[in-house]
Amino acid sequence: EYDKIYGRTIDLDAQAKTAVELIRDAAMAVRPAEASDIIASANNILRRFPEGANTAQMSGKELQTLRTNLNSIVSRGGPEGAQASQMVKALDQIFLRGVPQNERAKVAADLATNNQRYSAFATLEDMAKAGYTRGGDLDLLAFEKDIPAPALDVVAIYKST
Repeated sequence: EYDKIYGRTIDLDAQAKTAVELIRDAAMAVRPAEASDIIASANNILRRFPEGANTAQMSGKELQTLRTNLNSIVSRGGPEGAQASQMVKALDQIFLRGVPQNERAKVAADLATNNQRYSAFATLEDMAKAGYTRGGDLDLLAFEKDIPAPALDVVAIYKST
């Protein structure tokens, strides 16, 4: 679905250029070796801006590539993951600003829906890696050791069924 959303030509402005530069610079400052894909994606976008220009037209797929590369850091969690998550949200806003006004509401709704689906999928994937599934189903009993006491009532109800 992201391919359908991002598979359009968009217009980027000076604010978008600055945001991409900041993302690139942050990646270079934190861990350049681990962030080489992010740096390369950002540089590809920045190359689309003609010399001295603050506007450019390009395929949304280029922002999608940068977004995907940032999501690899989001999935690690921690402070860097949280910062990368904010960058992904900023890229979504940059992308939406580049979409023609008459299409923006629909594209924004499609993007929000896909972001929710992606988030749910990523959560399930993390749960499977953490051992919270059994035979492809969620195993509420596996949560018992990791959840706070008030939520244990849910597990108790589940156990009684």
